[in-house]
Amino acid sequence: MPNSKLHKISSQEGHDAFLLEFKEINDLIIAFENENLKEIMTSKGNNEEWTQEQLEEGKKESVFGEAEDVANW
Repeated sequence: MPNSKLHKISSQEGHDAFLLEFKEINDLIIAFENENLKEIMTSKGNNEEWTQEQLEEGKKESVFGEAEDVANW
């Protein structure tokens, strides 16, 4: 696959790490996009007038329970 790279994700979740290691996965995706989609990643956004409050408003907590205590199962 052109431009592909293999990265190892260390996780206590084993083979499900790609579902739960959000920050590490996000960092890898952003790095790939910055390297391979430079024109898009450096262009001005469509919503430059949005405030930080409006951006934060759209964020939601995960519903997958990765932050829950395993003992609660």
